[in-house]
Amino acid sequence: MPTLATGYATDGGRAMAEEDQAISGEAENVISGRAAHNLLMLGQDDFNKWSADNPETKIDLSEYEFKDDLNCDGFIFRGEVDFSGATFHKSVSFKGAEFSRDVSMSAATFSETATFRNSTFNAKAYFLGASFQGFAGLIETKFLGDTSFFEAHFFSHADSTGSAFKGDPDFSLAKFDGGLALTVTTFQGAPVFFGSQIKVSLDLSNSKFTAVPYLKSAELPPQISLHGMTIGPSRDYTPIDEGLLCKLRELASSTRDHDREQYFFAHEVLAARKRQDRVDRIPGYLYEWCSNFGRSVWRPVFGLLGIWLASAALYACFVETDAAYPLCTQEFGQGMQLSASMILPFLAASRYEPPCQIDGWLAALAFTEGLLGLVMIFLIGLALRNRFRI
Repeated sequence: MPTLATGYATDGGRAMAEEDQAISGEAENVISGRAAHNLLMLGQDDFNKWSADNPETKIDLSEYEFKDDLNCDGFIFRGEVDFSGATFHKSVSFKGAEFSRDVSMSAATFSETATFRNSTFNAKAYFLGASFQGFAGLIETKFLGDTSFFEAHFFSHADSTGSAFKGDPDFSLAKFDGGLALTVTTFQGAPVFFGSQIKVSLDLSNSKFTAVPYLKSAELPPQISLHGMTIGPSRDYTPIDEGLLCKLRELASSTRDHDREQYFFAHEVLAARKRQDRVDRIPGYLYEWCSNFGRSVWRPVFGLLGIWLASAALYACFVETDAAYPLCTQEFGQGMQLSASMILPFLAASRYEPPCQIDGWLAALAFTEGLLGLVMIFLIGLALRNRFRI
């Protein structure tokens, strides 16, 4: 039998623990019912000492009814923990607690505030069908194993600001009646919100995802914040991600977050490459390199300058002067004037009488420069429009 609280509590707590050990009748390496409840009443230091001496012991409080407040702040649970089906009539606090092995709180009922701030779940954490009737505080909580809130119901606000999820947390069919905050939250995977219902608000601002969250078919509130939300790396996209990114772009558009709208459009194009052949990818690559998908002003500006100077050097080869050396300052200066007149023909200052006949290869060069210049000017205008919503 695993040792209970004997040697770690006050005299009264020790006597109660010994009595529980005599009547509990639990299997080896499992403590349940009243005996397990009394362990949680020991306090942080005594419980952690007991846990260190009994790392293989499972605490089973499934279907247990907690009538008073439960404070497990700073507790280290080294064995498995089972609160499935438990009822907490008062507030519950696991601030700074650490769960080394699997934890189940599935179908548990939290009647008042449930706080898990700064707690760490190192293995599986299951909250399937759990009912949070008060505020659910999951702030700065670490979920390092499989996590599931499948069909969980949050009657009040759920706050997971600053938390970290590893894997693909499942929020499918979960209900958030008071809104959900995932601000500055990190997801090392793809959270799934299939069929979930989120009311009041959804805050994903400054959150980071290594994969695209699944928000399709979810019922979302009108108040959504995607400011600063990032997804990546793009090289890991799959064909299905294109539709998921399209959903995010539409959400950003509906909330008038033009910066995130452009961001998600860029990633949507990147995801589309997974289903395109090499030829179809060429326009997307050019659009990315020349303007960062219409978001960069400086790329097309430098591109325009490069076209102007490169064309000027080529024109200088056709300019005839009295200079003894080709491509001298005089020739290059005339080449720059000629190049400017071709690349900016609509400006009066660019009207320039060419010093040589424009035909043959020179005419082809002039046409190419004019076409590329027009493209760069268009991209500059597009970037300015996207930046200032002109």
